[in-house]
Amino acid sequence: YALNFVQIANVIYSLIFIKQFIKDNWRITFVKNSTPIVFLSLFITWVTLTTSFYALFSGDIDTRNITQYLFNLQYFVLIVLIKFKVKSFENSIYYFSILLSIIIIGIIVTQGISLASLRENEVLNSNIPGYPNATPVPLLVALWLSFKREKIIWSKLLFIVALVLTGSRGAYLGLILVVLYFGYKKLKTSKYYLIIFPFVIFLLFSSFVYFVSLNPLIVEQMTRSYDRLDIFKTTMAYVELNPITGYGGNTIAQIQDVKINFSPYKNWLHTHNWILEILLRYGIVGILLFLGFLLSIFNSIMDKDSKYMFAVFLFLAFFQTYMQSFVFIFFLAYFANYSKENNNPKIQ
Repeated sequence: YALNFVQIANVIYSLIFIKQFIKDNWRITFVKNSTPIVFLSLFITWVTLTTSFYALFSGDIDTRNITQYLFNLQYFVLIVLIKFKVKSFENSIYYFSILLSIIIIGIIVTQGISLASLRENEVLNSNIPGYPNATPVPLLVALWLSFKREKIIWSKLLFIVALVLTGSRGAYLGLILVVLYFGYKKLKTSKYYLIIFPFVIFLLFSSFVYFVSLNPLIVEQMTRSYDRLDIFKTTMAYVELNPITGYGGNTIAQIQDVKINFSPYKNWLHTHNWILEILLRYGIVGILLFLGFLLSIFNSIMDKDSKYMFAVFLFLAFFQTYMQSFVFIFFLAYFANYSKENNNPKIQ
């Protein structure tokens, strides 16, 4: 949920952060690893320079540029530690996702919504914020928690059904990656896992193929790629003109007056991919600094389950604008800093 594009979770986090900042004698607690701190500081410095220079030389700056600049500051969430009850947070995500799953399934069943019209259904889009592409994010975290914390099986099935019914390709991909990971962990303890695991993969794949084949429109939605290819070609055409510094924080929708050597299929609003988005906004230097920031965080994660999920979320962000969502970024911070098997008592 958001108010004027500011997510309510962002406001709650800010209040907790301010309370801790005052309580800790006006000090901020950073992660022990200094490498991501250095990379993020360099990235923000570069963002400041490119945004300022682009505004100065183009003379084109508005409140959207300022907002986008401020949005980059939220990546500090990944390197700042706040004190909160991690287990209560996990329980909240878990039980909220159960409720969300019931709502999704309930709306689809009571409204008689067909599988082929899940993505464009007005009832679902108007009643569930972020539907269909953002909705899978908390559901995937809850599914991961249900495996990691060994929750009862019916909740896993509930999350799986809700994820499938979002009609989101990201939901399907994330679902497969989570189930296969924990399935492999479970089966490898058996001496028959070399036989069982391939069979389970075949069974899951067959079930998925059967589901998508129920309606030709579902197959078309799942395999559609022309839009992503067109966005990629459009983005690279802009990048070729300004590869080092990018466009001062502007996305495709804001630079459509720039002449490029490519005719897009339509006027795209953004790149749907965090690497392309930062490359377009802040150039090669910007994306290299940001990659260094994320990789240094990834390398510092000790818990294998959390590390895997951190990588899964970054992979899913190749296909949506997740990296601009505070909720998504905080989940990355959760995987990186809070979701250890034995949580740090200092964080509690």
